[in-house]
Amino acid sequence: MEKKFKFTNERIKALPANPPNAKGTDLEVSDTEVIGLKCLSGKSGSKRWLLRYTSQAGRKTSIAIGRFPDIDVTLARKIARKHLQQIAEGHDPKAERDEIKKIPTVSQFFWDIYLPLIKGKNKSWKLDQQRFEYFIGPAFGDMRFEEVTAAQVQQFQLGLKLRKRHGKPYTPATCNRILALLKTICAHAVRLGLVEVNQPAKIQLFRENNVRTRFLDLEESQALIKVARNYKKQTAGALVIMLLLTGCRSSELRFATYDNLDLDKRTLIIPPEQTKNKRGRVVYLTDLALETLALMPKVRGNPYIFPGEKKGRPICDIRFSFRAMLLQAGITDVENICIHTLRHTTASNMVSAGFSLNEVKAQLAHQSIQSSERYAKLSLRSIQNTSQKVSDLFQI
Repeated sequence: MEKKFKFTNERIKALPANPPNAKGTDLEVSDTEVIGLKCLSGKSGSKRWLLRYTSQAGRKTSIAIGRFPDIDVTLARKIARKHLQQIAEGHDPKAERDEIKKIPTVSQFFWDIYLPLIKGKNKSWKLDQQRFEYFIGPAFGDMRFEEVTAAQVQQFQLGLKLRKRHGKPYTPATCNRILALLKTICAHAVRLGLVEVNQPAKIQLFRENNVRTRFLDLEESQALIKVARNYKKQTAGALVIMLLLTGCRSSELRFATYDNLDLDKRTLIIPPEQTKNKRGRVVYLTDLALETLALMPKVRGNPYIFPGEKKGRPICDIRFSFRAMLLQAGITDVENICIHTLRHTTASNMVSAGFSLNEVKAQLAHQSIQSSERYAKLSLRSIQNTSQKVSDLFQI
């Protein structure tokens, strides 16, 4: 058979396995486009890429590029040309790769390089740590990045979908957050030159179908505020009221400090590091908001407006208190409601009351009007009003 030809994916795919009785382990063919680029087909039919070259010291050597089809012809040529450029500049890519092999495993890379880096940039680094500990570490922790294949990542993703927590399977969104973290870790390894290809990036995320569309209507919101005012845990009750009144994210208010509160100007500054889009903003406080804040007990030595039980710390997760308040307010479908629903509620009721999308955008500090548009679609009352107006056009 022809041993030297222009590589294409179709021809490499059709390359036969090396015969079982062959003297050599692999059948080797050469590319006419990139000198030194080889494809080796083993006796099992598996195919791998290799670049043969002469080092600066005059020794003939080779460097593995990866397996087909994980790496296709186009990418194999790109990697080979990069190595040849390094050789022309006086560097030995294999020697450099041997040095790379001394670097950490996926687990060591995460703990020693990735995690310390994101601690100063990402507020949700603790979630990343948990996801790595429980899911990614056990699956890939002992491997080096070049050993991770797309097929393995695909199996890992499918395995996540089969796992259960409290008897219920993980949602597509949960699986996606875990896979997204693995993609991000590998992307950082690529940027540092530890691996050529981000294999997890080849795997598509699951389609998410668990987006909450529930929000509280005006009557439910008023009932919840009434309960929150008299709730036994005063701080939790006040936080719920302020979330409804401002449309802020829970973290924005939980970490708000007295240094950022100006009662004379009736404003609360949300600094950039506490916002999702890293842009600071001003929250203007109404009479009801000021009245709610006035009832808050100020704890000596605690800078937070909503103090927690731990000394010097803000209030923690209030999901259980929130659930209790919902039930007291006569709202029973608590499984469909979370703290973020309050932000959703503020926007949706604004639209129902006739506020413009630009006003919703300003109140919730959205970066684009598209973020505000989805709330208009969720307002049943708005849809009903629109339908009635259309009907009125044709009234006889």
